[in-house]
Amino acid sequence: MATKLMEERKALIDCAGLFVDVILHAGEPLSAYIQAHSGVIIFGMF
Repeated sequence: MATKLMEERKALIDCAGLFVDVILHAGEPLSAYIQAHSGVIIFGMF
């Protein structure tokens, strides 16, 4: 049980690290996109 939990935790940390890496590589274009579309409201997502 503890081994499975540790494996899941490691996988989560790996995914978080990958996500951060993607965001860092996207950089300024992603920031500009987010700022340009920050007023968009999506209904029905939750």
